Amino acid sequence: MSHTLPVLSIHATTEQTRAFVQHLPTDELTEWAAQQKAGANQSRLAEDRDSHIRGAEIARQELTARSQPAATGPQVWIVMTGELGDGGRIIGVYATRNLARGAFIEQAEEIHDRFSIDEVEPHADGSISISGGCDWVELSPHTVVSMSELSAP
Repeated sequence: MSHTLPVLSIHATTEQTRAFVQHLPTDELTEWAAQQKAGANQSRLAEDRDSHIRGAEIARQELTARSQPAATGPQVWIVMTGELGDGGRIIGVYATRNLARGAFIEQAEEIHDRFSIDEVEPHADGSISISGGCDWVELSPHTVVSMSELSAP
């Protein structure tokens, strides 16, 4: 890119970072996410590294949300866990949020036992994220895509 990307303080809260990335055009967000990931690998101070890791993860979540089609089918709830900056794995897929609670709580307790809970983030869509140390767990709704939707032009 030929222009300078907007800058966000390393002291920005998670809410401020989410608001920041939501207003970036997708091409700038993609580049900013790459800079955050590179910064996480190059930072010498733990505070800087953590800020870059958090920024990269929030950018990844925003890019994922932008790439998903509008919700039209039935909804399932997915419990995922992983490490910041390294992706994650699906623990389970559930028909309702209530059914997913047990698996979500179990994963959150594991994070608490290994580290401590650093951040709890509820979202407007009913999803919730918990992080501690470099680990995270998320309970989020996802729309089931049918074969007819996949084959539509």
